[in-house]
Amino acid sequence: MEAAGGHKLSKNARLQETQSVSESGFQFTDLFFSRKLWQRIRKPLISAGLFVILSTFIIYLLLPNLVLARLVEPLHKFIAFFNLAQGYGVFAPNPTTKNSHIVGVVFYTDGSSRLYEFPRLDRISMTNKLWKERYRKFLEDNIPQKRNAHLVNDVARFVARETDIFPKNSSTSNRPEKVMLLNYYAEAPPIHAHKHSPSHFNMRVLCTYSVTREDLQ
Repeated sequence: MEAAGGHKLSKNARLQETQSVSESGFQFTDLFFSRKLWQRIRKPLISAGLFVILSTFIIYLLLPNLVLARLVEPLHKFIAFFNLAQGYGVFAPNPTTKNSHIVGVVFYTDGSSRLYEFPRLDRISMTNKLWKERYRKFLEDNIPQKRNAHLVNDVARFVARETDIFPKNSSTSNRPEKVMLLNYYAEAPPIHAHKHSPSHFNMRVLCTYSVTREDLQ
């Protein structure tokens, strides 16, 4: 009798807990489902979402594969929105063999020029590396690649805005007129050579961008 009574009490406690949850304040899911419906579907819905995400990871690990590529094609927008794509470009199959950095050269309307240096992870402290790793990934890994050439002008416009530092109170004010992006690089020595990375003596011009007034707004 006591066991049956205890079971009944625990069941009532669960019912009261469910009722208190359903009567609590506003929840995000209220925009899409009623409280009772959400209580019924939340576990299978969350499980299905986790299954899709984990399956996506596994499929990306097995790419390139024509069949799997077709399977994941309908999910591209979902994958891009949640940033679930895993290229694993750092590890395999062809990790980069170059160490590089990018420098901006800004030319002003009065004929003067200045250098604009992006953060270099090999020259900053370990603490700052945690906050500025995004610069290395974007500038050293992505921008120098030919497939990302469409992004180079955007970087040049950013440099122009960052170096537009002189007073703008007259039509003759000194403002950026042209930006040149230079990519300095060096081949990384093989691991078994046990050598320090050489200085970035090689150089190529990524772009020479003419700055417009709209770019500086």
